[in-house]
Amino acid sequence: GGAAYIHKTFAAMDEANAWEAANCAISASSQHAPARAGDILAHKSFGHALGPLIMLMRAGHRPGSTYFRLVESFFRNYIAAKQMSDDAHDWEQDARQGRLNSASSVIADMLSDTNTKPDARSVGLWRDIFWDRALDVVVRRIMYRIESARTAAKRLRGVIDYGYLESLISPLERSAERALSERNEAARFLWEFRGQTATESERQRA
Repeated sequence: GGAAYIHKTFAAMDEANAWEAANCAISASSQHAPARAGDILAHKSFGHALGPLIMLMRAGHRPGSTYFRLVESFFRNYIAAKQMSDDAHDWEQDARQGRLNSASSVIADMLSDTNTKPDARSVGLWRDIFWDRALDVVVRRIMYRIESARTAAKRLRGVIDYGYLESLISPLERSAERALSERNEAARFLWEFRGQTATESERQRA
């Protein structure tokens, strides 16, 4: 019933917060990007989905029914995408405080590939890796969650206002696309600037 579902949801949120506290300190573990991370992100803030789900139950859609599962799917993926987007903006501040989030865990995983121990003091190196390599991974994961949420939203047409659901995920999609575009534009500028500098140096030596 509804009470059991709510209890289960809050238990999952408590478990997710406990997992985060135990696993997301930079020095706590070498397992920087656990496979469960996406699900943990969704569970941690899933309380935000309880309002729509309770309304759905009152309309006669029981937990486990088709529409109920679709609403669950939408919000799990939307919440995960939103948290990943927030983490992509906040990872540096978190890293300076010795904490990993879903974005910096990608960087830490790449550092472990080079046998470089992640360290909260090496944020400059982390920043380079984030913009050069990790951002692509983070955006790809965000886009996967957005597309999964959108798939569920399309199947909910007629039950929940599709425009409302789309209005939740579209800003996340635009933000992710903008981050990649700005990174690529900056990289192109630096490449052209270095090429012009090298050409000028050659002329001065001639």
